[in-house]
Amino acid sequence: SDNVGITVNRNAIPFDDSSRFDPSGIRLGSPSVTTRGMGAAEMSEIGECLAELGAQQQVLAVTHLASVAARADHHFTVDKRVTHGGVAATVREVRGEQRVEEIARMLAGDGLSEESRALARRLLTR
Repeated sequence: SDNVGITVNRNAIPFDDSSRFDPSGIRLGSPSVTTRGMGAAEMSEIGECLAELGAQQQVLAVTHLASVAARADHHFTVDKRVTHGGVAATVREVRGEQRVEEIARMLAGDGLSEESRALARRLLTR
C-alpha cells in the first residue's frame, strides 16, 4: 500500500460548492519542487513559502514532507491498494489526533514514538 499526503489551503474550493469552480483559476502543470539533497531547514522554509502563497491563492500540494503538510489548512491522505481487478484509491481528510498521527508517521515512518508525536504537535502549532 502506498500512502501520499495531499494538503489544501483555506482558499480551496469547498467540496460541496461546485458553483465556485472557475476553470481559469486552475493551473495544470504548475512547477514542482524536488527535495533531494535538502535539509530540514530548507524543507521547513518550503512549507512556510507555500503557506504564504496559500494566503493569496489556492495551493494543492502532494507531499511526503511533514513540514509542508503541517502548514496546510486541510490535510488529506490517499491510500492506494493494488487488487486482483486493478488499483483502488481512498481519499480521507485527517483532523485532530488523526492528523497528529499522520504527521508523526511522515516523520518517523512505521516507528511511531512519543517523540515523533510531540514533534508533530509542535509542527502543527506553528
